Amino acid sequence: MLTSLIDISEAGPWVLLSIAILVAAGVITLISLAKRLREISERLEQLDGLEGLERSLSGLKEVADSVDLERLEHLVEDLRDTNRRIGRQLVDLTEGSVAEPSAGAQERPVGPMLAERITNRLIVLGCERIELLVGAGDLERVAAEGGEVGFEARRDGAAAKGRVQIADGRLVDVQISTSHQMFP
Repeated sequence: MLTSLIDISEAGPWVLLSIAILVAAGVITLISLAKRLREISERLEQLDGLEGLERSLSGLKEVADSVDLERLEHLVEDLRDTNRRIGRQLVDLTEGSVAEPSAGAQERPVGPMLAERITNRLIVLGCERIELLVGAGDLERVAAEGGEVGFEARRDGAAAKGRVQIADGRLVDVQISTSHQMFP
């Protein structure tokens, strides 16, 4: 019964060949693992520069935490209000210089000038897509005699209507009503 087991002496060359193949496969696997380990090591060396980035980001975070956003918002609102006031003063100054023409100045048509001054005033007040509701002949009459000029525009994203009061060639009053004010 024991003699019926595999006789190793007959399989000797095949066993040696399979062991040689396994050893060769192991050596090839070890060489490829060593090569891959070297590549990973090189990539990790490149990532060492990220330590400085981490320090920079923490410094940036500290600066961002120290910024008072409410104060910054109030400063921006103050700048916007100052900008509007300056715009209004510029329009008033331009209107004052237009209302008192110099003696040597050429006479220009009053109607188009008045339309431009009205449009400039409405732009300063935050209007856009301005449409004057008066004809060119009527505009010259209003510039000479005084009166009101109606307009339609958009203000703060809403439709707006209003009128501009004219007296002595100057813009005396501007009344604007937006759609949400007209229909609460």
